[in-house]
Amino acid sequence: MKKQFFISALFICFLMPFHSFAQVPQAFQYQSIVRTSAGYPMANTKMDVRATIHNNSDTGGIVYQETQSVTTNQFGLINLEIGNGTVVQGKFASIVWGTGTKWMQIEVNFGSGYLSMGASQLLSVPYALNAGNGAVGATGVTGPTGLAGTNGSNGATGATGPIGLTGTNGINGTNGATGATGPIGLTGTNGTNGSNGATGATGPIGLTGTNGTNGSNGATGATGPIGLTGTNGTNGSNGATGATGPIGLTGTNGTNGSNGATGATGPIGLTGTNGTNGSNGATGATGPIGLTGTNGTNGTNGSNGATGATGPIGLTGTNGTNGTNGSNGATGATGPTGHIGLTGTNGTNGSNGATGATGPIGLTGTNGTNGATGATGPIGLTGTNGTNGTNGSNGATGATGPIGLTGPNGTNGATGATGPIGLTGTNGTNGSNGAIGATGPIGLTGTNGTNGSNGATGTTGPIGLTGTNGTNGATGATGSTGTNGTNGATGAAGTNGTVIGIAEYTHTVSTPNNSVPPGNAFTIDIQVLNTAASGVTASAGNSGTVYTLAVGTYSIDYEMSLAAAGSVALYTGSTVGTLAIDNNTIAGSSTATTWIHGRAIENVTVAPFLFEVSSAVGTAATVTAGTAGMYTIRITIIKLL
Repeated sequence: MKKQFFISALFICFLMPFHSFAQVPQAFQYQSIVRTSAGYPMANTKMDVRATIHNNSDTGGIVYQETQSVTTNQFGLINLEIGNGTVVQGKFASIVWGTGTKWMQIEVNFGSGYLSMGASQLLSVPYALNAGNGAVGATGVTGPTGLAGTNGSNGATGATGPIGLTGTNGINGTNGATGATGPIGLTGTNGTNGSNGATGATGPIGLTGTNGTNGSNGATGATGPIGLTGTNGTNGSNGATGATGPIGLTGTNGTNGSNGATGATGPIGLTGTNGTNGSNGATGATGPIGLTGTNGTNGTNGSNGATGATGPIGLTGTNGTNGTNGSNGATGATGPTGHIGLTGTNGTNGSNGATGATGPIGLTGTNGTNGATGATGPIGLTGTNGTNGTNGSNGATGATGPIGLTGPNGTNGATGATGPIGLTGTNGTNGSNGAIGATGPIGLTGTNGTNGSNGATGTTGPIGLTGTNGTNGATGATGSTGTNGTNGATGAAGTNGTVIGIAEYTHTVSTPNNSVPPGNAFTIDIQVLNTAASGVTASAGNSGTVYTLAVGTYSIDYEMSLAAAGSVALYTGSTVGTLAIDNNTIAGSSTATTWIHGRAIENVTVAPFLFEVSSAVGTAATVTAGTAGMYTIRITIIKLL
């Protein structure tokens, strides 16, 4: 599911209505926490958000779409008013909330195109906008489910006056000093390379021209500075190409010089057992490169072993002494080139050995081609901006969060066909080399004699030991936040919700959540943070974890990776013994090994209020989410009022 794939920017959202007035405001509130793949909030991060409202399902027709540019706060939180963004499609005021279900899809763009964060059904809150289609009567007592808490009896509501002009922005404070940049996180694993395209057919090889006569070699004197390059001899004219005939006789090769003695090959050292990885420290010096061994016959490819740590490259062996070059024999006349023989069968590949430990991360591969950008809808008229005040000083820049995962590389295109090789021109006659005197300019380079055969390659020497990783350096201190400038007077606006605190709990292994029947609580007992400790507490109970909420309004997000198709829900009550399923909170999927995400708004008017997360139908089991050690189940509770 998409939630699992884009876990690097997981959204936890809740919706809040504007109070209903005689003239209904055409917007509703959306809040979200943006997280990295490691679960950390992405603080002070700019992004573009695209909100799309679908009809009847998460893939239904688009009835409205808009975009907004936002920056997260220090908690990774963004606040949007859906309906007040840049319209791409549709008209917000024309949405018929009272007919069919409505689903909202959220997409984000960090600069490389929009990524979908999934879609959720809009429940009862935004449908209050449908009240704008009927006559406005006296406002009654606000029900207990409203996010703003229980209101007293309102008198008859008069007609809402026009919205006042937006006040002039206040003068921004001066920018604060920029804080030290935090360490860069690890680069994610490169995606799998696409398969190479088929290699085109090789064109025919052209005829080889006749070599010119080699001049006699001059006596070699002492080496001096490099002289000017002599003028090339005149190339002879090419003769007419005749019909292809038999291959001419090969001229006699000059006598090969004797091979130098091959040094003794050292034995290959034993591979040491991999030790336990310690904390990363300073990178040690690179070990010497081992001797290069003789290539063996390739065997059949075996299954890939587990990836271990990559050791340092051994020392490169010393090349054997080249034998003395023999004198060049007379070159026989080159006959016409015969047909190219068939390519021999490749030898069987040897089985792959166990892969060593992973070495330092290489450069990030080229990103695949971005998809075509959809057409931008017409931009509405821009209202007159108030006079900008003097910019305030920038606050210190906080530590840089970890870098997200690198996306997969795009597929390699097919290799085009190789064109035919052109005819080789006839070499001009080489001039004779002049005698080399005492140290002076170097004359023209004479023709090289035939190289003697290379000595046998020595056996590969032992691979050097892997250096110990150094300890990670301490994280730099976060700079202080600069003082914000004074805000200008704000025009009249609808009532916004507030966040009082956030609590989050996870469980990172399958047990004991690998067999949870309906009514028994999932175990979600690892506290990540709790800034609402006075309103949210967690305790063991009912075979898992039970949460107690104080009086107030809460947004509850619960998500997990299930081993098979199924559904989960909240069970609520005043005691553990009275917990019962809340059918309005059921979330599920018919797809095996899927990511389940549910959301509920709870308005607690009487304490104590208890709830748990449990299976709705059948026994449920959680599994790890993609990477070993990542959480298999998580719950986030936001206290609003």
